[in-house]
Amino acid sequence: MLAPAYSAQNSRGQIAHAESPTTQPEVATVQNPAQDFVEPQPAPPDPAPQPAPEGRALRINVNKAPLAELDLLPGIGPALAQRIIDERTRNGRFVSLRDLERVPGIGPKTVEKLQGLVVFE
Repeated sequence: MLAPAYSAQNSRGQIAHAESPTTQPEVATVQNPAQDFVEPQPAPPDPAPQPAPEGRALRINVNKAPLAELDLLPGIGPALAQRIIDERTRNGRFVSLRDLERVPGIGPKTVEKLQGLVVFE
């Protein structure tokens, strides 16, 4: 005569059924959708520097600034910022505002906008 059937659930949500203690149990995994759901996390804050508050001068060292900082300057977007970085890498440091005119796309009008906002250290 067969022993009575029994069921048990372990800590991983698996249910074991067996006809008798002498047979191997069948294991089925019970999925708990609420347990598997992972709440989406907000994106980390942008590490890019923010523009200076009103009334305070924004002074960026064009010889060391990363793209995100150069992009904050008036008239300089991401493309020109990358060209500044490329130019200083290829041909060395900038020593004056006029040196920025070595960068394709930067002319006298852009240089004028940068007056007082950049340093050359």
